[in-house]
Amino acid sequence: MSKQEKYITFIVDELRKGSVSHKEVFALICRNLRQMSKRSFDKYWKIANERYTDELQAIQKQKTAIHTEIELSTTTANVLTKVQAKEILSQIAKKEQSKPNEKIQAIKTLADLEGWNDLKDGTTIITVNPVTIDIPEDIPD
Repeated sequence: MSKQEKYITFIVDELRKGSVSHKEVFALICRNLRQMSKRSFDKYWKIANERYTDELQAIQKQKTAIHTEIELSTTTANVLTKVQAKEILSQIAKKEQSKPNEKIQAIKTLADLEGWNDLKDGTTIITVNPVTIDIPEDIPD
């Protein structure tokens, strides 16, 4: 590792520790590593701050991705599927401890989910796509 890289790494480590004062870190680097010109330190300080900022942004992106994933999985886990809803409604309708109005409401809801109310006795629904046939008006004999 070059001297320059060593200085930049030292500054980044100090930023991670919470030493964000330019003056404090300059004093530390001069005391621990060697005497250095203010101009050189300013150059290293700028590079170290850019690296540290990039590091923080990468961490924030990962946190956001993890948070989003957790929220999505929690949301989908809390939503009943149609089959699960039908099972619960069937259990309510069959359970002897259920009140009569609860049973009736469960059966009505099941009827809505299954589409029982859409069909009348003895009717069959057939859907046909419309077909257009062009018939000329003047047909020659």
